[in-house]
Amino acid sequence: MATVSVPLSGWWGGSHKIRKSKIALASDREQREDSRQLLLIRMQDAANNLRNSYNLLGVAQLSIVQSTENLRLNRDYYEAGTGTMTDLLDAQQLFQQSRDNYIESYCNYRLDQRRYLIATGR
Repeated sequence: MATVSVPLSGWWGGSHKIRKSKIALASDREQREDSRQLLLIRMQDAANNLRNSYNLLGVAQLSIVQSTENLRLNRDYYEAGTGTMTDLLDAQQLFQQSRDNYIESYCNYRLDQRRYLIATGR
């Protein structure tokens, strides 16, 4: 006569390991999906920032055009004797501020462009 002994604790441990593996697999899938969504959000945020800084760069360019014209007019008025030195100096100050704003906007645009390229993996 032969006797076969099968330990029941081994069967319990096997099903427990399978259940634990399934839970770990589901957790990993959820974590991967969360990471994917976070990456998409970062990419969209970088694209929005790039678009906004591009628009601000356009506004800064228009500001330079307007302040240049304002400076020209105030210089002509001053030379003709119908404008004051204060108005001319104010116009020069606005012109310089518009150029400074353009430089700042351009730097921000280039930084946002780099951030976008990094966020999209390029």
